[in-house]
Amino acid sequence: MIREPKRQTLQLDALSTEQALRRRLAEFAQSVAYLRDPHISGVCRRLWESDEAAGGLVGQLWVEGIFPSSSSGRNARDLASEGVLSGALVEQLERTLIFPTDRALYLHQEQAIRAEADSVGDERPAVVVTAATGAGKTEAFLLPMLNAIFRERRRSGQTGVRAIILYPMNALVNDQVERLYEWLKQQDEVTVFHFTGETRRTTPKRERKDILLSSAVGSEHANRRGATSRISSSQITQC
Repeated sequence: MIREPKRQTLQLDALSTEQALRRRLAEFAQSVAYLRDPHISGVCRRLWESDEAAGGLVGQLWVEGIFPSSSSGRNARDLASEGVLSGALVEQLERTLIFPTDRALYLHQEQAIRAEADSVGDERPAVVVTAATGAGKTEAFLLPMLNAIFRERRRSGQTGVRAIILYPMNALVNDQVERLYEWLKQQDEVTVFHFTGETRRTTPKRERKDILLSSAVGSEHANRRGATSRISSSQITQC
């Protein structure tokens, strides 16, 4: 009789996982707070391993499965050869050596890039991306945004911000400013300006600003000061 191989499944047994986590937590606590008396050690283990309903010290654990993101099998160079990604953007990425253009993109990154590339005129798709930490969510909106800006150069006489990136906290704005500056260094076609509640009241050296990074508080601050008076709604891509 030939037995069929056991099929792998991505289903998660949350109850068994919670019990295993509690056991591991109790083992860790016992390794840190070693007790010689077996009775006291047993009592402490029950306290560490039980939930609050049984008089334990640890409340209910929230177990959620986070599965690895799928690879698209194609990289930035491949999309550029198809005409999906701007050749100028790929050249810029290769010049700075920050984002590897020969590394396969995640599937959600490629889908976001194609959704933007397939858009017509000033219409932009509304895209929501959910992925695990380290799965390239930031690149999933930076690449489509930069692709549109590098592909569609400013028309003669066109002014105003072309893309706005909003973050809930100033610290996140500062982190992303550093990343964008690294991506866009050694060129002067695309400019970046950031504005938070901590920004000094100064006027940028260049009148033309392509990308504006701000926080919720910073954008309200800018409106009060009139810093966004030249931003036209028809020229904004929100990411």
